[in-house]
Amino acid sequence: MEIIKISKVRLAYFTPIMLTRTLVYNIAFGVGKGLPNEQYNLTSVKERERLHTLAEDELLIAALPTFGGRAPVMEPPLFRNLRGSNTPAVVMVTYGARGYDDTLLETQAILHEQGFVVFAGAAFITRHALSPLVGQGRPNMQDTQTARAFAQQVLETLEGAEQMEAYTGFPGNTPYKPLPPPSGLTPTTNEKCVLCMQCFRWCPVDAIPYNDPNHTVAGRCILCHGCIVRCPVKARTVEDEGFRQRVAQLEETCAGLAPEPELFI
Repeated sequence: MEIIKISKVRLAYFTPIMLTRTLVYNIAFGVGKGLPNEQYNLTSVKERERLHTLAEDELLIAALPTFGGRAPVMEPPLFRNLRGSNTPAVVMVTYGARGYDDTLLETQAILHEQGFVVFAGAAFITRHALSPLVGQGRPNMQDTQTARAFAQQVLETLEGAEQMEAYTGFPGNTPYKPLPPPSGLTPTTNEKCVLCMQCFRWCPVDAIPYNDPNHTVAGRCILCHGCIVRCPVKARTVEDEGFRQRVAQLEETCAGLAPEPELFI
């Protein structure tokens, strides 16, 4: 049996508030030194619609934030247009201090169905999308150094290997944690809006119409908070008392938590 020799690194990530991309870049570039690489920003609807086929001698690095302890649900589905051929893969999950529950395990299963062998994974804390007080200041320099050290571990695992085996120790449960029912809530726009259209450009589910950016389509919005975080004039918020209470409870419970990265390889 021939020794695996990676010819190309492909990076696929979903990053509504950009912090997932910040971390996974350190892993991808650490692993792919001197190798050709491609990256797919799956935050874009158009990018998720494109089909990408990976060969057995390529490496996929997939990254995503957890949504309530699960992989985000959206249309088109995340990672479903990636096709592998027994292609080795690494998964990185980010979360906002509370936990990531079944996200690594679920993402491994999704990629397995697409022809990938997930042999390693990692979980990193980042600022929570709902509140800057939860996961405040993360990722930090130490997280970056850990991501680079993880990249080195991935390289060492690949070197000299004849066949990659799927990792069997990811935390999580099957059946997966139930998805919460749709809340029907969407961000609203206030008088600060300057029609810069950043919210329209960055919405990962096309829930903000170009001809009416002050409106958000409830049936599409996944409350990723990308439009809220990216808005340069802070014109978008979720105006709901129940939601505000939920955020306040999250801050009370998790603002002081600072878990270290978890590496699985």
